[in-house]
Amino acid sequence: PRRTGAGRGCAHAGPSAPRRARRAGRRGRRGPRPGASRGARGVGADLTLAQDLPTIVRSAVSDGLQRQGFTPKTEKPADGRELRVEIRNLDYGVNVGFWTGTLRTECGLKAICVLGTDRPYERLYRGEVEETVLVVQGAEANNKYVNEALSKALNELLQDSQLSQCLAR
Repeated sequence: PRRTGAGRGCAHAGPSAPRRARRAGRRGRRGPRPGASRGARGVGADLTLAQDLPTIVRSAVSDGLQRQGFTPKTEKPADGRELRVEIRNLDYGVNVGFWTGTLRTECGLKAICVLGTDRPYERLYRGEVEETVLVVQGAEANNKYVNEALSKALNELLQDSQLSQCLAR
């Protein structure tokens, strides 16, 4: 749903780099980073991202802020008002059982509203997808789960009225 009353403002989508990204394998073991090849029990499709994750997040946040009446800029404004978004995690894992497995994808984003030298508002947003699967997932299904978790976190961030109010000051 679209929010109204956020007011016009300027938000700076600051640098966003992955802090922690991992793909968990069987029984939650830490595995290679996203983009590396590994499936349940060593089979299945690769988990790869079609684009650079920070670029995807930056674009989605910028588009969402524009729809709310903000004017996102890539450079830091003179008044020091900015929105920093950190990618805290992107986890994908399959816990394999005898007949079925549990697929779990989680994305965490942290938004920080900066006004000059103050940080009056910051919050962590999570998107999570969990599903019981009977067969090893292919690349299309893997991408669907990752996209869904990322979309949930982004939508939660963009629907935060307190964040919008902070940016509109």
